[in-house]
Amino acid sequence: MPIIDKNLNALIFNIKINFDKGFDIYSLS
Repeated sequence: MPIIDKNLNALIFNIKINFDKGFDIYSLS
């Protein structure tokens, strides 16, 4: 289970980073 939790946290972190990047790009345009 810890491995799954770690992967899930990494996935959520990546989604958050991508969302922040997309929001920055949207704000600049």
